[in-house]
Amino acid sequence: MGLGRWAGALAAVTLGGGWLAFGQPGTPPEIVEAAQPSTALEIEFVGGFAFVQSNPRLDVGYLNDTTIKLSQTRALKPGESDRTVCNVPQSGTQLEIVRGIITSAMPANAPELPSEIFDLDEKTVTFPGLEAGTSSLNATHTWPPVPHLPAPPSDADKWKPLPFIPGLTKHHTTNGPHPNWHTKVNGRLRLKGGSITGGVPSRPQMQDSHFEFRKVSGGVTIPAAVTDRAVYTATVTATNIVIQFTNGGTSPIRRLEIAPEVAGEPVKLRVRGRHNGMGPEPGGKLGDFCAFYSLFDEIPAHEQWIEPFLIQAGGGGGGGGPMPSPGFYCPADWF
Repeated sequence: MGLGRWAGALAAVTLGGGWLAFGQPGTPPEIVEAAQPSTALEIEFVGGFAFVQSNPRLDVGYLNDTTIKLSQTRALKPGESDRTVCNVPQSGTQLEIVRGIITSAMPANAPELPSEIFDLDEKTVTFPGLEAGTSSLNATHTWPPVPHLPAPPSDADKWKPLPFIPGLTKHHTTNGPHPNWHTKVNGRLRLKGGSITGGVPSRPQMQDSHFEFRKVSGGVTIPAAVTDRAVYTATVTATNIVIQFTNGGTSPIRRLEIAPEVAGEPVKLRVRGRHNGMGPEPGGKLGDFCAFYSLFDEIPAHEQWIEPFLIQAGGGGGGGGPMPSPGFYCPADWF
């Protein structure tokens, strides 16, 4: 690069304490990009969310109350009575600001602002800064995990591979999510680009445990450790993170703008599924997982379903009655 181009680049970076892309035709694109303001974003997901990947997008759906009848999975046999094969009530989803400063909100008097915890009921959540980006999504999901347990399970890095998030469509390989799956959920976050990894399970006893996914009609058993946590990271070309909320629900919040608490640090959010469920005893079935079958294009015959049963390494059962929000344990599923 000649001296003139470097001078132009320096002017683009330093003029007026900011940057100028125009008027400096010799400025290399990488220098212009580096000179733009940027903010790191981190979102932790805890709970039974549906991750639907369609590069460069990742949609994260939170489910409605789910009831599936046997007749919705296959034709009833002569003389066979219909029955409910999946019944899962949902308790809601919330977005929490873990680290960041709200600089503006619409409306400015939203009742949730003091707590910085926002109800996502029936909301579609978008991030304009992510929408403006051009990077691809860094996510490769396979299932089941091999080996089926992280080794050692106390190492947080060993939980990062995405196969520790179950994937029903990796088992039912001829099926996939319904083309209009987003109309079947309560709401969703729309992400674009960035990266996502698994996280250490939210309940410590689950680090040393795993599940067996058993076919309802028998003959198939798939051992797999599973996590209910995932961490999404991205860089937004802006000084603040803007969040937009659309559609219905009872919360009036429509827009938030959040600045880092300290320059150079990420804005951290947590999306948590509230869940007042009953945890299974060791050997018991995690019944709520069946709700993900409601998002299939064609719901498989009930006899073909796989259901997770808790295989606990020790330290007592997970049951014993209703658990406080967010409940016992509710892993996600990857579509």
